[in-house]
This record gives sequence, C-alpha cells and structure tokens, in this order.
Amino acid sequence: MQNIYSKWHQKSFYDCCSESEDIITTDVVSSKPLFITEGVLMEKYSGSQMNHSDIEVPGNDELMIISLLMSLKALSVNQLSQFMRMKGRVIGKTTIVKILKKMVKESLVEEYVMSREYKDFEDGGKKKEILRLYKTGRNGYYIAEQMGIKTDSLKRLYEIRNRYRNQMVHLLTNYTWSQIVLGNLQRNEGMKWFSIDEVRFVNDLRPVFIPLTIQIEGETYIYEYVETGYDWETAEILKRYEEYTRVSGRIFTLVLVLQRAHLYPLRSIRQISERGAINIAFTSVSEWYSGNEGGIFRISKIS
Repeated sequence: MQNIYSKWHQKSFYDCCSESEDIITTDVVSSKPLFITEGVLMEKYSGSQMNHSDIEVPGNDELMIISLLMSLKALSVNQLSQFMRMKGRVIGKTTIVKILKKMVKESLVEEYVMSREYKDFEDGGKKKEILRLYKTGRNGYYIAEQMGIKTDSLKRLYEIRNRYRNQMVHLLTNYTWSQIVLGNLQRNEGMKWFSIDEVRFVNDLRPVFIPLTIQIEGETYIYEYVETGYDWETAEILKRYEEYTRVSGRIFTLVLVLQRAHLYPLRSIRQISERGAINIAFTSVSEWYSGNEGGIFRISKIS
C-alpha cells in the first residue's frame, strides 16, 4: 500500500488555495494560546470501540480531518478550518463542528474540553470553557492505516508520552506546534516540510524526542518549549541537544519557545547560548496567535 503520510508534512501539499482566497479572513475566529494549566479542568469525549466491519466509510471531509490530525496531532476547530482552506476545502465553522460531533460519536476523533470553574452567587460553581481540541480517535487510527498513513510504534509512543508530565500539557504543546506550523505555511515561502513528535534513535544515546522540526530552504529548525523560564531548564535543553548533534552530526538551529518574551530576558538567553556549541534562536508563543505575524529571533554569539 502506498504511504501517503509524508505528503501531509510538505508545504507544497498545502499550496492548493487560489490566489484570490485569503486564508486569514474575518470569519475565522482567532486562536488563543493557553499557558497555565493550574486550575484547568479537562474532559474527554469519545465514542465506543466498534468492530472494523461496522465502521461507516468516512466522507472526504472526514478523511481530510483524520489526515490532518495524524500529521499535526492536536487541532482546534479554528485551526482545522484554516488547514482545510489551504487544501482548497472552504467550509464554515458550524459545518466543521457538525462533522466533528459525528466523528466523536464514531470514535474517529477524540474531543478534549478545557475549562475553569468560577463562582456564581446564584447557582454556585460553574464551568467556563476556554479551549476545545481534537485528536485522532481509536477508530480513526484504523482508518488512517487503511489510507496508508503510518502510525507510531509502541516504542515511539512510550517515548512521546514519557516526555510530558500529563496528557493536558502534551495536547496544549501540540496545539502550539500546530499554530507555529500554520503560521509558517501561510507566510514563509521558503518552508519545505515539518514534523511533530518525532523520536530519533541514535547510537550511544537514549531515544531523542524532538517536539517540532521545520525545514526552511537549506536550514533545519528544532523547536523546544521552555516551560518555566529558569536558567537550569534552558541549560538542560541545550545540553541534551549538544549531545545529540555531537553523536548524530546533524546541524540545526534550536528555537527556544517562551511563554512570553518579557518573562525571559534576552541577556539571559545570550549568556546561556554563549556557552553552547549550537545555534540558538527564540520566539514566544503569543507571536503566533491572534493574527500576529510570528517569527524567530536569532541569538548572535559574541566572539
């Protein structure tokens, strides 16, 4: 069976919309980042496991959604709408929600609703939804395999899940990677391909987990999320990638993704990068949301 997995990671595969179409339109609701998980509740919705023979053959929209989720891991309705537009499929948010509701019922996708509780003087405690994300469901993986899309081995899944302290952090991080990929697809002409949640097995090293890789022209950029902003965390990240590049011989720029740029002074980033042997750049999560242009900022080493 032909492996179609790789084409969903190529920029050229998304260059399908006509020049007259503006994929950043006013009818697309802006995505918003979610940094702090403390006090956030997460509920999962999924249908029941079905016999493969009982699964209804998905339509073209369902197949596109499964393919996008397999490649990008976690997406909001807004993100799905924009990725589908780049594939030439322009449908409204209401229609996408209706399709997803049916797919959740059939366990083709899983729905994760993040909310916060607040006090209401009349009715007591209430929940306020702040984000809704989707990922591939159990039956969706079966359909993906039938489509020729590669799925992760148990060994790779173990390494990926071991990287995050809980599923919510994993989902929210992949949500951010999807937004960064989206921004590059829309505005970076030199982009070639991307990869999310990659695991590399290198001799003499424990498996190396690489959250996001983006190839632009002849340069490779590896993105790593800096969760706390403390020097020790950044130093640990640099040490891990210096060891990886020493053993693998791979050349890349490490992009540190900060929650907010002002929380981590440029001076601190430069001081840490001076001690390292790899190229460093940085960006902040908010750079890529709510209509911002997005971009990375290189750290020049002082000779």
